[in-house]
Amino acid sequence: MIQKKYRIATLILASLESLVTLLSFLTAYLVRAHLPSSYFGQVFPFESYIGLLVVILVLWNVLFALIRLRKQGLAQDWFEVIQEVSLTVFAGTVLISAAIFVLKYEFISRPFIAIFAVVNFLFLCAFRVYAKAGVSQFTHILD
Repeated sequence: MIQKKYRIATLILASLESLVTLLSFLTAYLVRAHLPSSYFGQVFPFESYIGLLVVILVLWNVLFALIRLRKQGLAQDWFEVIQEVSLTVFAGTVLISAAIFVLKYEFISRPFIAIFAVVNFLFLCAFRVYAKAGVSQFTHILD
């Protein structure tokens, strides 16, 4: 019974992390779209980035799942939260950047990838710390 509740909680957490990643992707695109083209190059329409978004959502979920498997559960304190998020965002960004380089996808803005990495790191850290605080408050209410 406890194992089933843990799986449901992990699935909900993964879904919410995907939503946060989606929001950070959209935020990064808006930030990049407002940067001057003369310095950062042309930004293509959002439709060109949808495939990248799907790859990122799948890759981030796989990386988070692998980290949770390695640690046998969720992060216990804020340092572990930051460590998990930074490892996922860094590894994912390196993999995405390498794929863009190898596949020669010129339509994906390199500054966008850097902006996305920073925004995603900040959003995911804030979400995970906030979610951890909410869960601990909820468990105190039940006690």
